[in-house]
Formats: sequence, C-alpha cells, structure tokens
Amino acid sequence: MFLKENDPYAPLYKALDVLRGESITPQEVAATVADTIEQADPPLRVPVGAPAKKALQARKEAPENETFLTAKINW
Repeated sequence: MFLKENDPYAPLYKALDVLRGESITPQEVAATVADTIEQADPPLRVPVGAPAKKALQARKEAPENETFLTAKINW
C-alpha cells in the first residue's frame, strides 16, 4: 500500500476497496481492442472483461435520479 501510517486518506482508501473486484489481463484488453478495430462499424465504447460488463449492466438497471456506484461505500 502506498499510504503512510496515520495518513488522513487511509479510511477513504479502505472504504473504496469494495469497488475493486476482479481484474482483467492485458491480453484480454488487447484481444478486445483487436476484435473491435476489425469491425466495419465498431461501437464507440466496448466493455472489456466481466467486471466492466457487470458495471455497465448495473448502471443500466439503476434509477436515473440516484447517484450510481457499483458498490455501496460505508463512509
């Protein structure tokens, strides 16, 4: 961890741990980019990996009049 002992940002950093999840590999990103640029009419945005797909799906299902977070943060 890059925070120093008694760092005032430590509680925030710890609270944000709930937003971290599965990671994706550089190979997954490269494959998605390669597949996308080979399309005749590629989309503007392309989710890479399961975490991005889950986040986008959750955003689509969330109410428009509320702040969206992929996970709840206990402040």
